[in-house]
Amino acid sequence: MAVSHEERLNANERNNKRLVEHLEVTTAVTTQRIQESVEVYQQQVEERLNVIENIISEKIELQNRGITREVETLKRQVDKMQKSQTAVPMANGASNHHPFGARN
Repeated sequence: MAVSHEERLNANERNNKRLVEHLEVTTAVTTQRIQESVEVYQQQVEERLNVIENIISEKIELQNRGITREVETLKRQVDKMQKSQTAVPMANGASNHHPFGARN
């Protein structure tokens, strides 16, 4: 009876060692798969972020061009208004020294 008990203990130990080895291998393989999946996903996210960044940069550039055109148009309008104001002669020969044509 002592021999069979000892044999069962040895068989259990061997079985436990095989289970531990199996779990270690399974864990290592699963860990590797997870790491690969995470790396692929991370690369996809980075690629998507680059696409989004490019789209945003293009839109900002287009808006900046539009704003620049509007500013240039406004500058031309202001210049045109200033030129038209300086080209208008003073009416009735009024002097700048006597506002509203008031003379003493």
